[in-house]
Amino acid sequence: YMLNTVTKKYFNKPLFNFDQLSVNLSELNGSMPASKILIIEDDWIIAKELQLNLQDLGLDVVGLFDNAEDALLQIVQLQPDLVILDIALAGKMNGIEAGSEIKKKYPHLPFLFLTAQADISTIEKAKLADPAGYLVKPIG
Repeated sequence: YMLNTVTKKYFNKPLFNFDQLSVNLSELNGSMPASKILIIEDDWIIAKELQLNLQDLGLDVVGLFDNAEDALLQIVQLQPDLVILDIALAGKMNGIEAGSEIKKKYPHLPFLFLTAQADISTIEKAKLADPAGYLVKPIG
């Protein structure tokens, strides 16, 4: 996957390269490399493609959800090392709200946004959730 410049420009955080995801995550959360990924994405095709790509890298996708409400109810049971979430989601809660909730309830669980929304207003709102990264679709 290509590196994404939005993350560095607006978040002052390291760029994500999915080929080196486990290495980067170990630096983010200070623990063992990530192996369990939770995806919250309401576009089924994107979610499945992302799942397959992550599995090809040897990572375990522990859940696919199209809405934040259901995903948040399963975090404790699924015990992901990373959450990848879209900003525009099905359900009442958007990805920024979900990211803020993850940060509040699980402060050591990194999450990153994967979204088509790259306007300054959305990026400024997303920064308040303090994600580990912000990737703009399409990636790859």
